[in-house]
Amino acid sequence: MVYCLLILMIFCNAGETIGYKNTKNQNQGDVLYGVTLWSFILSLPTLIVYAIVSENSFFGNFDLFNFLFILLSACLTIASIITWSTASKHLPMSIAEGVSEIYIAFLTFFSWLFFGGRLTYWHIILIAVVVIACLVLAFIQNKGEKNVNYNYKLGFIFLAVWVTLSIIRGLIPSAVAHEGVNGIAYNFMLSSIMLFSSLIFVLSKKKFVKTTIAVLKDPWLFVVGLCRTVSQISLIYLALKMNLGIVEAVSVFGIVIIMLYERLIMKEKISIASYIILLIIAVATAVLGIV
Repeated sequence: MVYCLLILMIFCNAGETIGYKNTKNQNQGDVLYGVTLWSFILSLPTLIVYAIVSENSFFGNFDLFNFLFILLSACLTIASIITWSTASKHLPMSIAEGVSEIYIAFLTFFSWLFFGGRLTYWHIILIAVVVIACLVLAFIQNKGEKNVNYNYKLGFIFLAVWVTLSIIRGLIPSAVAHEGVNGIAYNFMLSSIMLFSSLIFVLSKKKFVKTTIAVLKDPWLFVVGLCRTVSQISLIYLALKMNLGIVEAVSVFGIVIIMLYERLIMKEKISIASYIILLIIAVATAVLGIV
């Protein structure tokens, strides 16, 4: 079961990135609304299935404490989207995506510190290999970048904020999982709060109907919403079995899928050095999922 969920996390990680890259909607507010709307819509069938097949209460062990955790997760998610969007404007995307993986190392440490669980020297070494490989890949892919208009200092400041927010947000699934909240309830509540927050933004534009139709017709926002729904539910169950930092590190295998997609579908060039780094990432994350 754990291995199946890890594989799902890998494909969700890749699918979400590919979805964001392919959507034609360039407005960050509309993209956020579209993703949260699809996430909410897709959370409803999971709710119905859970009610039919499970004998446990849907909101079992759910209290104000857990609601505040989920509310915090929603706020951190919105803040991380804003900071990521800002950072990516001032940094090449290859560098932003590579450097951002540093948060995995911190998330692994704090997950172990606060929630315990198994963390061996092999885990630490392999996570270090994954993070360093992502950093190297980022700068290899950025080699030859001719755009000199980037504000690297400002970009790295916002990226540092994003890393901090992501570490805190990454700990929340473990917190609610250990309180007994099930993944279906967590996903439904988080999707509902996120949708409500994004609705405020969309309604303020007075183009609610037009925007709603546009995002519902965008297949790539559906893909992102689907990937988020699956990953949010899976994280709660994985939090009871594994250190979520390790889960995030294994999910980095998704980068290999993304790069292959860009090479085979988008016909983008990938250097020999990048292929070597991708192989290292593939091997390290695969072994990490096994040890």
